[in-house]
This record gives sequence, structure tokens and C-alpha cells, in this order.
Amino acid sequence: FISIMKLLFLVTQLLLLLIVRSCPDGQILIATVCQPCPAGYSCSQDVQTPCPPGTYSGGGLFNCTPYAVATYSSSGATACAAYCSAGTYLLTGTQRCLSCDLGTYSSDGLQTSCTACPPGKSTAAPGATAMAQCNPCPSGRASVGGTPCMLCVAAVSYTHLRAHETREDLVCRLLLEKKKQH
Repeated sequence: FISIMKLLFLVTQLLLLLIVRSCPDGQILIATVCQPCPAGYSCSQDVQTPCPPGTYSGGGLFNCTPYAVATYSSSGATACAAYCSAGTYLLTGTQRCLSCDLGTYSSDGLQTSCTACPPGKSTAAPGATAMAQCNPCPSGRASVGGTPCMLCVAAVSYTHLRAHETREDLVCRLLLEKKKQH
């Protein structure tokens, strides 16, 4: 009886192989069973193809979907991401582009943060698109890099606890001391 059941099972599997030669579009044949096409791929006539750049697939689909304007994707993508313009960055975990702050710039739209200007330089306005827009701070002002140029205020006395100095205060103090030496 067991060998007859085993034989019947094998004959059934063989018939399934002969009958199920291909799956409908959006599915692929895996071990004699049609399975949904995986995410990031298109499936047609049992051929699984990665979605080309600029398209995506959530899975179980015949075609890859073109991305919307102002988004991008890589090959085999399962979703599109926002593409931000120069002078902005993509806020991680969102589809929002934010303008670069004073003292920073972004030259391409795939960044998730803006690049800080070198120390002693800042930008004239938010949304800078190149390092060339990082200009030296005017006399009496300083920047530690990635910040706006801040007004340097002379220290009240040397008894002031330097432990509470901010980076900006330290830069200003050192600039003022350097001026006194000249």
C-alpha cells in the first residue's frame, strides 16, 4: 500500500511538471509551484528580471513601475526615494527635502546631510550649492565651520570660567588675542 501511494505521488508530481510549464505574468515557477515575483523584479514567462534603474516593483508584478518625477532608484529597487536639488538634503526616513543651513552646502541631490564650510568661512544665505559659496567671515566675526559667522564679543575678564566657553567663544577669543599681539 505504501509503495502504491509513493508511486501515485511521483506520477502526480511528474504530471504537474508536464502540465505546469509556465506561470502567468507576475509569477515564476519555483520547484513546480508558481510563486509571486519577488520585490525589485519583473516576471514574465518564468523569466525573472531586475527592475532597471529609474523603476521599482513591490513584488508579484509583471512590469516594473517608472518612478515619479524628483525621485530615483537603483537597479532591482523595491521603492523610489526622493531626489533633492542642489542646496538641499534628504531628511533621513522621510521623502522631504530640506534647505542647507547657513555655513553648509550641498552640490548634489542624493545627500542626506549638507557639507560644512571650512572653519572661518560661512555662506551668505541658506541653500548654498557649492563650496565656492563659503566666504571668509568679516572682521570681528568667526565660524567654527558649519555655522554662521558669529560676532566676536571681547571677554569681560580673564577670571571668566573658560570651562563654559562654546566653540564659537573660543574661536573669537583666540582671534581677539591674535589681534592684540599685532
